[in-house]
Amino acid sequence: MNNKLNNQNFNSALFLSYIITEGFDPNNYANILELFQSANASMSQFLTPYNQYLLSRQVNYDELDKLNIDGAYGYLDENGILVPKTIYNDARFLQSREKSMYKRHGYGCPTIENFDVIIGNGNSQYTRHAAHLPQDQYLGFCMDKDSANLENSLKLYEHLVELINSYRREEYILARESISSGNKELCLLKRK
Repeated sequence: MNNKLNNQNFNSALFLSYIITEGFDPNNYANILELFQSANASMSQFLTPYNQYLLSRQVNYDELDKLNIDGAYGYLDENGILVPKTIYNDARFLQSREKSMYKRHGYGCPTIENFDVIIGNGNSQYTRHAAHLPQDQYLGFCMDKDSANLENSLKLYEHLVELINSYRREEYILARESISSGNKELCLLKRK
């Protein structure tokens, strides 16, 4: 378990460094939305000096509090941010409203319009919902080259690039980099 956690932190730090070299500058954004990861595996843990928000089905509120990360158990859907009505979310937001500056539907959660940029290391079935959003996006992954999920993740992002380019005038591409010393494959959806 500890090696897995260390590998997740390494992947997140490596992916954050990669997106910074590819043009992401957290100083250019008032509010950053991160998708996909748990707090312990997030890039948000390295971005706490900035206004970041972690939205994921892997969120654990104790981890968020320990790392001083704002966020919620939820995901993107076709309408934007969804923090579903669950007992878990009720316990967080209905009993401790002061923990978040955002208020919506009784839960403390933002709307997608609150964010200037969306970042994410990983993928999910909800990745496609980012395609029509106007925010800058730095979505991709850092994965072991021998991972069984590598080909499926590449196909998902290739499809996402096609989908985003069908909605927008800007042309997006997939940038890829292999790091042989760490046996890592990095893939990033980015503007040309």
